[in-house]
Amino acid sequence: MIHKTISASFQFLTPAFVHGVYQGRTENTPELRAPSIRGMLRWWWRTLGYGLGNEIFGSASGKTGTASMIQIRLISPPEPSIGQGVQLLAHKNQGGKNALQPMRDLYTVELRPLRAGITSDQFERLQSSLDAWLLMGAIGQRSGRCCGSIWTETHAPSSAAEYLTSTRHLLNGSKTKIAILDQEFQNEEATRKMAGRFPKHDNHRSPIPGRVFGSANPRKSSSLKLRTVYLDGHYRIAALWCPKGADDTSSNLAAALRKMKEYPVKVELAQLIENSLPDLTT
Repeated sequence: MIHKTISASFQFLTPAFVHGVYQGRTENTPELRAPSIRGMLRWWWRTLGYGLGNEIFGSASGKTGTASMIQIRLISPPEPSIGQGVQLLAHKNQGGKNALQPMRDLYTVELRPLRAGITSDQFERLQSSLDAWLLMGAIGQRSGRCCGSIWTETHAPSSAAEYLTSTRHLLNGSKTKIAILDQEFQNEEATRKMAGRFPKHDNHRSPIPGRVFGSANPRKSSSLKLRTVYLDGHYRIAALWCPKGADDTSSNLAAALRKMKEYPVKVELAQLIENSLPDLTT
């Protein structure tokens, strides 16, 4: 059995709207918490095709609970850099929220097997799940639209080619595909403005085929997720196609992008994603 601790450090590339108990109408204090990271790692464990993850992360469902086999420890700066009134929807002129600032602080996450240890297979899958989150992940509100994008400080890829080689190796065997949109941006805010240009979830006059961009009723998160990455000295957008059910088909995604083009402000983003369809759906 393996008892070795897995450790990695990261920064935020875009403002992170993460909150714990200190959130209310009059109080909004960003807080990055280890349980939230546990949830992200569990999501990637499932996404990479390793199963539900109950055996490694624990579970309270069913008649009998399952204890976690690992401890997750987050090392944060004593006084994180917090931006006041940051635009949650960067593409709209609306009120802002407080957020952890990008490219300011370094965070470290440690995954420690408990006394019984974990198998070599579990160790490798746990490492891969962490690597996937560090390269393709995000956390907090609007994380599917480039907010809260993180960037690894441990062997970070410098070029788009290197990035795609690493991420596609991690995704090999899973249903999830990745592509880098063919446009460079001057700053992180420009990526968030571009990523916000999606149609409304429930437009009864112009429904989105297969609800691939998500839906409020019935509840469904978007199967197309956008992340900000930093490669070749520029900010870019990585697109992740994460099919979940029978409606998440390549034809529905293509049809949804055609529907996006009916909105002039959304044409540019739709075209960028459409150009990446061969990488996302084959």
